This record gives sequence, C-alpha cells and structure tokens, in this order.
Amino acid sequence: MRKEKGLPRPAVQDWFSRLCFFVSVWIGQIALAGYLLLDSLLVSHAQPLLLGAVALGNSAYVSAIATCAATLSGSTVILAQESKNSERCFRSFASNVLTLALFLGTIILMFLQAIKHFNIWHSADDTIQIAASQYIRWLSIGVYPTMLYRSTAAICHGAALSKYVCYLQFVGLTIKCISMCFMYFCFPRFAILKICGMSTALSYVFIGTLSVVLLYKTPFVNRFRPRLGKYLLDLRSYIPLIRAGFPIGTASLAELCAFALFSAKIGQFGAVNLAAHQIAYSVISVGYSFTSALSIVTSVRVGQLSRDGAAHAREHEVRRALRWSFVLGITLMLCTATFRSQIASSYTASSDINTLAQQIMLLVAIILFFDSIQATAASSLRAIGCNFLPACVQIAGLWFIGIALSDYLVRFSSPIMNGREAIVYWVAVSIGMSMIAAVLSVLALRRHSAVGTERS
Repeated sequence: MRKEKGLPRPAVQDWFSRLCFFVSVWIGQIALAGYLLLDSLLVSHAQPLLLGAVALGNSAYVSAIATCAATLSGSTVILAQESKNSERCFRSFASNVLTLALFLGTIILMFLQAIKHFNIWHSADDTIQIAASQYIRWLSIGVYPTMLYRSTAAICHGAALSKYVCYLQFVGLTIKCISMCFMYFCFPRFAILKICGMSTALSYVFIGTLSVVLLYKTPFVNRFRPRLGKYLLDLRSYIPLIRAGFPIGTASLAELCAFALFSAKIGQFGAVNLAAHQIAYSVISVGYSFTSALSIVTSVRVGQLSRDGAAHAREHEVRRALRWSFVLGITLMLCTATFRSQIASSYTASSDINTLAQQIMLLVAIILFFDSIQATAASSLRAIGCNFLPACVQIAGLWFIGIALSDYLVRFSSPIMNGREAIVYWVAVSIGMSMIAAVLSVLALRRHSAVGTERS
C-alpha cells in the first residue's frame, strides 16, 4: 500500500521566516479592522452623531461574526498539527471547517433577523436605533461570503500559508474603498450607513467568491484543497473541531457581548459619550489585529511542537512568545497614548467628542498592553488542548469583574463624571483585562513547565 505523502512543513524555523509569518497574519488581521475604521471615519466626517449607530450596529453584527470566526480559529491548531501528517487527514478537517462555517453563517442570519423584532437598544435615541437597524440589514447580505472567507483563513493559517489571506483582504479592502467612494459621490441621496453597509457586503461577496477559487482553482489545491463530497459525512472529524472551537467562541462571545452591553449602557448617557466610545473601540480594534496575529503565530508554532512531543522546546517557545507579547504591548501602549490627540482629531472636529475620546484612549492604551499578554498566553494553552480554562478566566475577568465593577463605579461616580460616564466603563474593562493577563500568563508558564518536567 502506497504511503501518503506528508504535507510540506511550514518554514518557521528561523527569525526571518517567523517574522514573515507574523507580518502575513497581521496584514490579514489589520485589514479586517480597516472595514470598521473606514465606516467610522466616513460617518464621523459626514454625520458625527451617527457614530452611535455604528457602535450599536457593530455590537450585534461584529459580535456574531467574530464569535463564529473565533470558533473556526480553534481549527487552526488542529490543522497545524495535521499538516505534518497525511493529505487525507488535512483534507478531512478542512472540509469540515468549510461545512461548519456555512452552518455558523445560518445561525448568524437567524440571530440578526431576531434582533429586528426585539428592542435591545431601548436606552438609545430613536434615530440612532433606526439607523443601527438599517446598518445591520445591509451588512447581513455578506454573512455567507464572510464565513467562507473566515474558513479559508483558518485553513491557510493552519498550513502556515497566511500570505493568501493577505491577498484576499487586500482585494476586499480595495473594493470596500472604491465602492464606498463611488456610492458617496455618485449617489448623494443614499443614507450614510447604507453606503457603509453595502460597501462592506459587496467586498465580502468578492473575497468569498475568491476564497472558493483559491481552494479549488489554483495551484494551492494540489495538496490543500478540501473534498466536500468525500469527507462531508465524516462526523467524527467534527468532534475535535467543536471541542477546540467551542471554548474559544464562547470566550469571544462573552468579550464581545460585554462590549455590546457597554455600548447599550453608554447609549443612555447621550450621543457624545457613544460617539467617543465608538472612536475608542475603532482604535482598540487596530491594536487587536497585532495581538491576534501574535496569538495565531504562537498557537501554530506551539501546536507543531506539541505534535512533535518536544516539551522543552515548546516551553522555550512559550516563554519567548510571552516576552514578545510584553514588547508588543508596551509598543502599542506608548503609540496609543502618544498619538491619541491626532487619532481623535482625524475622526471628528467636535471638541466635546474629541476631548472625551482622548481621555478614553489613555485607558485603551493600558487595555492593549494587557490584551497582548493574555491573548498570547491563552493561545499557548489552547495549543496543548487546554481550551476551557482560558475561556473561564476570560469570561470571569470581563463579566464578574469588568461589568460588575462598572455598575458599581457608575453608581458612585455619576456626580463627578457628569457627561463623561463612558470613561468609567473603560476603567472597569482595564481592571478586568489586567486580572485576565496576570492569571493566564502564570497558568501558561506552569502548564508548559509541568509538561516539560513530566516528559523529561
């Protein structure tokens, strides 16, 4: 019987290849944040008070998409491990990733349809509520293409071929910019949020189509293309994907729901607070692209070493990743704190919104530092199969510390923070994130050192 030829081993053995891998992943992640930035910039210059509608709309749509994407990202570690085995194993898992993505897309559509029948933003202004609902309606068009792209990205990251994700996102972001400018200048009667939603949906329709072409009609298919017809009913291969992805998706959902709840609560304090909150959220999404890229590289590298059984090398890799996460966090913190005035001014000329956004961005700088550490520590734990513990720590930090503390702080600081209540919520998030980073970093070092001691 002929032995199946193994997939090529990803080139992550030297510093240059690791840097290239990180940059390729980061470009794909920063491009995702670019959609939110473009929408926020256009709305802030055209109708600044509608930034609240962007915040509320994204609290529902982005939360759903990012949760499902986080669930699919659990398959990256599995694919990274199986990429060193046979083609059949890799194709089986890749096929089920695509199927799972389409199933999750159906759930997202049902969720967005249900939102229209429930007034979840009752504390916000009526105009903002209507605009947010219309924004979500146009974004919903691109749900299935978005999930096709997300599944393709998970497959490419697992095979250390993240450059294909960069190509897709470059095309998508270019289409987003062109279509947004075309509709803004050629169809001035279009509502501003309609332009934002339609341009995003159109760009994802293109890159969703290109994702299918990438998997089936390019040299990429010679070894990595899935075979849906052959492996679709292999139900056993869904179990590890769900086991790895469900805790990650749950933690991501808890984090995004916490920010969605913050948006809803901040909405009751007026459009200025909500607009400043949206600017800060746009900035933090850019920082997340760096921390997310480092966490993906860590999970792939540690996952490969876990498959090899190299316990000491894996422990060394985790310590090195945590050191780099510290450096990355310090860099993001200093850049955000230093250039917060220029960043806020680029969004709006409103002095009230500008001043409040600058104050919040000082807290955003602190949050980015701790997020860099916790994301890397969590990914290193998931790479060795420890999925539920990081999820529990992240949920406890954001909900039982962040949200509970925010309600307490708002109650006692309202007379002092009159007109600046949004700051209180970001203070609570920074405290919760610091606790998560401390606990997960200690757990990551203890778990990997313990495994290394046992194997030696």
